[in-house]
Amino acid sequence: MVENVNAKDKPIKDLTGRPNKRLTPAQRQAKQQSKTGGYTDVNYDGVPDRDQVDFGRLSSDMRWVSNIIEADPALKGIFEHHVKIGSFDPESGQQGISNFQNDIMDSSWWQDNNQYARAAFALKTTAPADYADAIEDATRSLRDSAKAKGITVTDEQLALSAEKYVTDGWGEPSRSYKIDDALNEFMKTSTKVKPSGDLRSYANSLRNIATANGLQMSDQFYNDQAQSIMLGLTNEDDALMDIREQAAGLWPPYADKIRGGQNVRDLASGYIYSMANELEIDAQSISLNDNYIYKALTNVNDKGDSAPQSLWQFQQELRKDPRWINTNKAQNTVASTTTKVMQMFGLVG
Repeated sequence: MVENVNAKDKPIKDLTGRPNKRLTPAQRQAKQQSKTGGYTDVNYDGVPDRDQVDFGRLSSDMRWVSNIIEADPALKGIFEHHVKIGSFDPESGQQGISNFQNDIMDSSWWQDNNQYARAAFALKTTAPADYADAIEDATRSLRDSAKAKGITVTDEQLALSAEKYVTDGWGEPSRSYKIDDALNEFMKTSTKVKPSGDLRSYANSLRNIATANGLQMSDQFYNDQAQSIMLGLTNEDDALMDIREQAAGLWPPYADKIRGGQNVRDLASGYIYSMANELEIDAQSISLNDNYIYKALTNVNDKGDSAPQSLWQFQQELRKDPRWINTNKAQNTVASTTTKVMQMFGLVG
């Protein structure tokens, strides 16, 4: 028997878009509840639809996250999947959030973008005006550096390099050598004028590349090389190649990469940031000549072949360091272990 329903009730449609059936009293109640509760329930079954993500109703913090996530289809897909399976529901607790974070960190987007690129992406999508200011500051810094070396650059070159400056962390003290790399590329393609006489600029350029490759020279060395460049006895490219050749001798496993323009600090970044995280110290304070870093990079296997340490092995070595036991991470680990042992003996509930 067909139930007599109010004429104003309209047929609902299933996922194919075809009319389905008229609403039962339970469906009318579910419809009203979804309208009052501010959620979607397309089937009127009384259960909110998790796979219908309404970013406008998210909390302020989650709306900030959604601006980032919606800017990339892959990230949005991961987010919507976790909304659908309830990862953000209170009953899922921290495990649900952790599962979401793990999927984000395993994504190709996360793997293909370093910490600086991810931070720049977040800034650009959530605060475009601040991102524009960062680009403007980077452009000004690059223009001033080029001027100090007597290099003329085009607006197109500056625009491209300014974006890299922001997205690759060139403003960090330990990555300032990337500015010098960019300026050297400018020098190859732009019209050079006579050096402006800024001895310090050339000396700092050489020092940055040496430091980025684990070399320690005297101030006199850098000043002498800078002076030779200014007098035309050599050029900056040759001076930098001399430094790279010395670095190649110090790091044989990476010799070809160093000669090709890569810097050891970039190659060691995984170890550096792992060490900073484990020992809770500033990554910028970690030198390539640190015993842990040097050992990890120059490790050899039983056959004497180059075999850099895995990050897992590296972390185990760091946890033997006296500094580790004083970190928050170590204290939490110890506290957790102590609690478990006490529970085993029935000393705590």
